[in-house]
Amino acid sequence: MAVFEKHGKSYAFSVGVDDNGTQHIYSDDMLFLQDPHELFRHGPADVWKAIESHEVKPGMNELRASFALGVGVPEGTGTSNPKIVNYPNGGHPVKVTFEYGKATDVRAGG
Repeated sequence: MAVFEKHGKSYAFSVGVDDNGTQHIYSDDMLFLQDPHELFRHGPADVWKAIESHEVKPGMNELRASFALGVGVPEGTGTSNPKIVNYPNGGHPVKVTFEYGKATDVRAGG
């Protein structure tokens, strides 16, 4: 668990899981020690604008979609093509279909 405080309130979220004695840490998929704008400065301005507006646009890859909406939950095994990922998006669910790694369909409501 990661625990932090913001505006006098404490928050916590999971950064990994113990699966029968095997630990899986996925915080690297969620947290950046460096500003993503610096890490991925090659990204087009219109893509960064969509990310900052919490929107996924067709053509975005999964990494950029996660920047915009947070961690998603793949349907099924998560390895199929097309791949469907559901993003809770802070109570405003979004379902994104990725074909060959690029978003092809984005639907509000999951």
